[in-house]
Amino acid sequence: MPQTDPGILDPRIAVRRSTLADGRELIYFDDADSALPADRAIDERSLDPRPAVAEMRQDPLTGDWVSIAAARQNRAFLPPADADPLSPQTAANPSEIPSTYDVAVFENRSPSFGPALPEWPGGADAAASALAGVRAVGLERRLPSHGRCEVVCFSPEHEGSFGTQSVSRARTVIEAWAHRTAALSALPGVQQVFPFENRGREIGVTLPTRTARSTPTRT
Repeated sequence: MPQTDPGILDPRIAVRRSTLADGRELIYFDDADSALPADRAIDERSLDPRPAVAEMRQDPLTGDWVSIAAARQNRAFLPPADADPLSPQTAANPSEIPSTYDVAVFENRSPSFGPALPEWPGGADAAASALAGVRAVGLERRLPSHGRCEVVCFSPEHEGSFGTQSVSRARTVIEAWAHRTAALSALPGVQQVFPFENRGREIGVTLPTRTARSTPTRT
């Protein structure tokens, strides 16, 4: 049987692509045994333009680069359940995902990296030179935080974790991780893809309870 999309191993898992009102990419991954219809609603919200690319600043003592993303100060912060931005949209809740879903992936509205990617008109040699410059250490060094941040939603339910999902849903989530890791690794300037699960106020999570995983990429 043919694959439904490059990077998907299980041909029963459908991949449906869409675009949010501000141009961000939204991808639905349907379970192998999904009962959802193929058609999905269109995002008809009026949204502000996407933020400018964040800035990285280098710590001269460690050589580490830290992303400073001022636009993230405007992100959703501990909203009530009826205003959950990861729930399917309703008339009362203009959330990030227009339709009900099994697994959904979309570009973060308030990214730590991006939303733009670097442009290296000189090709591979120019890219290699730029990356070598990143590894150098100095005072007051700053660079654009090029990259892409995505949110992976395991379920439209408000509570749960990967461990609470059905076997079918767990397979869909794993397929989505693999699909997005391969796709993001192929983007220009991306050196690392780091999937992690956001859970708990102790680490600064701004959504109280959610089966979601944020996947940022960086140069």
